[in-house]
Amino acid sequence: MYKFPVGLYPVNITYHYARSLFVFFQDQTQTKEFFKYLFFTIEHEDKRRENGEDVCVHVLRNDSDVNPLIDLNYNFVVLVLSEWIAHYSIDKKVTHKYKKYGKSQSKDDDGNAIKFSTKRELEIECSIQERE
Repeated sequence: MYKFPVGLYPVNITYHYARSLFVFFQDQTQTKEFFKYLFFTIEHEDKRRENGEDVCVHVLRNDSDVNPLIDLNYNFVVLVLSEWIAHYSIDKKVTHKYKKYGKSQSKDDDGNAIKFSTKRELEIECSIQERE
Protein backbone atom coordinates (compact mmCIF):
# COMPACT_ATOMS: atom_id res chain seq x y z
CA MET A 1 0.00 0.00 0.00
CA TYR A 2 1.37 3.39 -0.99
CA LYS A 3 1.71 5.89 1.85
CA PHE A 4 0.95 9.43 0.70
CA PRO A 5 3.52 11.86 2.18
CA VAL A 6 2.18 14.38 4.67
CA GLY A 7 3.17 18.02 4.27
CA LEU A 8 4.01 17.71 0.58
CA TYR A 9 1.56 20.49 -0.34
CA PRO A 10 0.09 23.52 1.42
CA VAL A 11 -3.06 22.72 3.39
CA ASN A 12 -5.25 24.91 1.17
CA ILE A 13 -4.20 23.45 -2.22
CA THR A 14 -7.13 22.79 -4.52
CA TYR A 15 -8.00 21.82 -8.07
CA HIS A 16 -10.34 24.06 -10.09
CA TYR A 17 -9.69 23.29 -13.76
CA ALA A 18 -7.00 21.78 -15.99
CA ARG A 19 -4.51 24.65 -15.63
CA SER A 20 -4.56 24.39 -11.85
CA LEU A 21 -2.99 20.96 -12.32
CA PHE A 22 0.41 22.66 -12.43
CA VAL A 23 0.21 23.78 -8.78
CA PHE A 24 0.61 20.10 -7.88
CA PHE A 25 3.97 19.93 -9.66
CA GLN A 26 5.75 23.12 -8.66
CA ASP A 27 8.90 21.58 -7.29
CA GLN A 28 11.05 18.52 -7.85
CA THR A 29 9.97 16.77 -4.64
CA GLN A 30 6.28 16.90 -5.55
CA THR A 31 6.96 15.59 -9.06
CA LYS A 32 9.24 12.87 -7.74
CA GLU A 33 6.61 11.68 -5.25
CA PHE A 34 3.96 11.57 -7.96
CA PHE A 35 6.18 9.37 -10.12
CA LYS A 36 6.81 7.09 -7.13
CA TYR A 37 3.03 6.76 -6.81
CA LEU A 38 2.70 6.14 -10.55
CA PHE A 39 5.38 3.42 -10.41
CA PHE A 40 3.71 1.84 -7.37
CA THR A 41 0.39 1.78 -9.22
CA ILE A 42 2.02 0.29 -12.33
CA GLU A 43 3.51 -2.52 -10.23
CA HIS A 44 0.17 -3.14 -8.51
CA GLU A 45 -1.73 -3.23 -11.82
CA ASP A 46 0.88 -5.49 -13.40
CA LYS A 47 0.43 -8.02 -10.58
CA ARG A 48 -3.33 -7.90 -11.21
CA ARG A 49 -2.66 -8.49 -14.94
CA GLU A 50 -0.48 -11.50 -14.11
CA ASN A 51 -3.39 -12.90 -12.09
CA GLY A 52 -5.57 -12.77 -15.20
CA GLU A 53 -7.45 -9.53 -14.56
CA ASP A 54 -8.03 -7.06 -17.40
CA VAL A 55 -6.08 -3.87 -16.69
CA CYS A 56 -4.82 -0.84 -18.65
CA VAL A 57 -1.10 -1.34 -18.06
CA HIS A 58 1.33 -3.93 -19.35
CA VAL A 59 4.96 -4.32 -18.39
CA LEU A 60 6.84 -5.87 -21.29
CA ARG A 61 10.16 -7.62 -20.77
CA ASN A 62 12.70 -7.22 -23.55
CA ASP A 63 15.49 -9.84 -23.46
CA SER A 64 17.98 -7.63 -25.30
CA ASP A 65 17.56 -4.72 -22.90
CA VAL A 66 18.31 -4.32 -19.22
CA ASN A 67 15.23 -2.21 -18.44
CA PRO A 68 11.66 -3.38 -18.95
CA LEU A 69 9.43 -1.52 -21.37
CA ILE A 70 6.17 -0.19 -19.97
CA ASP A 71 3.12 0.08 -22.21
CA LEU A 72 0.63 2.47 -20.59
CA ASN A 73 -2.86 3.31 -21.70
CA TYR A 74 -3.35 7.11 -21.70
CA ASN A 75 -6.51 6.72 -19.62
CA PHE A 76 -4.51 4.87 -16.98
CA VAL A 77 -2.13 7.82 -16.55
CA VAL A 78 -5.06 10.25 -16.33
CA LEU A 79 -6.72 8.03 -13.72
CA VAL A 80 -3.57 7.89 -11.57
CA LEU A 81 -3.10 11.64 -11.91
CA SER A 82 -6.69 12.30 -10.87
CA GLU A 83 -6.31 9.98 -7.85
CA TRP A 84 -3.20 11.91 -6.81
CA ILE A 85 -4.89 15.30 -7.13
CA ALA A 86 -8.10 14.11 -5.46
CA HIS A 87 -6.10 12.86 -2.47
CA TYR A 88 -4.33 16.17 -1.87
CA SER A 89 -6.93 18.70 -2.99
CA ILE A 90 -8.89 20.39 -0.22
CA ASP A 91 -12.01 20.50 -2.41
CA LYS A 92 -13.15 17.06 -3.53
CA LYS A 93 -15.90 18.36 -5.84
CA VAL A 94 -15.59 20.65 -8.85
CA THR A 95 -18.38 22.56 -10.56
CA HIS A 96 -18.07 22.43 -14.32
CA LYS A 97 -19.90 25.22 -16.15
CA TYR A 98 -20.54 25.08 -19.86
CA LYS A 99 -22.88 26.43 -22.52
CA LYS A 100 -24.98 24.21 -24.73
CA TYR A 101 -25.90 25.63 -28.11
CA GLY A 102 -28.62 24.29 -30.33
CA LYS A 103 -31.10 25.12 -33.03
CA SER A 104 -34.84 25.02 -32.78
CA GLN A 105 -37.79 25.98 -34.87
CA SER A 106 -41.35 27.01 -34.43
CA LYS A 107 -44.16 27.99 -36.76
CA ASP A 108 -45.61 31.41 -37.20
CA ASP A 109 -49.35 32.17 -37.67
CA ASP A 110 -49.15 31.31 -41.37
CA GLY A 111 -47.53 27.92 -40.73
CA ASN A 112 -44.07 28.96 -41.92
CA ALA A 113 -41.08 27.55 -40.06
CA ILE A 114 -39.05 30.04 -38.04
CA LYS A 115 -35.59 28.80 -37.13
CA PHE A 116 -33.67 30.24 -34.20
CA SER A 117 -30.61 29.45 -32.12
CA THR A 118 -30.85 28.45 -28.48
CA LYS A 119 -28.31 28.68 -25.68
CA ARG A 120 -28.45 27.14 -22.24
CA GLU A 121 -25.94 27.59 -19.46
CA LEU A 122 -25.46 24.40 -17.50
CA GLU A 123 -23.52 23.37 -14.41
CA ILE A 124 -22.48 19.90 -13.38
CA GLU A 125 -20.94 19.12 -10.02
CA CYS A 126 -18.54 16.19 -10.17
CA SER A 127 -15.63 14.77 -8.27
CA ILE A 128 -12.10 15.66 -9.32
CA GLN A 129 -11.64 12.17 -10.74
CA GLU A 130 -14.82 12.46 -12.81
CA ARG A 131 -13.77 15.89 -14.06
CA GLU A 132 -10.35 14.69 -15.19
